[in-house]
Amino acid sequence: MIAAMDRTTALFPAYSASGVAETIRAAFANLAVLLFGNTPFSGHTLEADIRALIAPQLTLLVHQRAKLAPERWTKTLDACVGRTFFWNGAAEERFNRLGRRKLCELVDTQVAEALRQAAEPQGLPSTSRFDSAWAD
Repeated sequence: MIAAMDRTTALFPAYSASGVAETIRAAFANLAVLLFGNTPFSGHTLEADIRALIAPQLTLLVHQRAKLAPERWTKTLDACVGRTFFWNGAAEERFNRLGRRKLCELVDTQVAEALRQAAEPQGLPSTSRFDSAWAD
């Protein structure tokens, strides 16, 4: 009977050859989850989700970041993250895994980027109707 079985079955009778292959596949799947998390391999990223969630408040956040003192800005940002991501106490698992501090950092970088873009000069020069020599 042992002569008819392959080596893995003889050593570990609970595992057949296909069972070992499934175990190896499961190990590689676990490795992929450890390396990449549960992120699907598409263009949909965590930063895009955060940007979509703060989009309705982005203008107000940009204004407050420009005007408030740093201590008050961090309190305002923490309150905004609490209202946006943890409003019902049962936030999505990926936001819970990141934690409130990391979410505040990600939101702050997106608000800073929007503030920087708002501060850049526009493409066309502003002229008066009396100085239109550049248009000739």
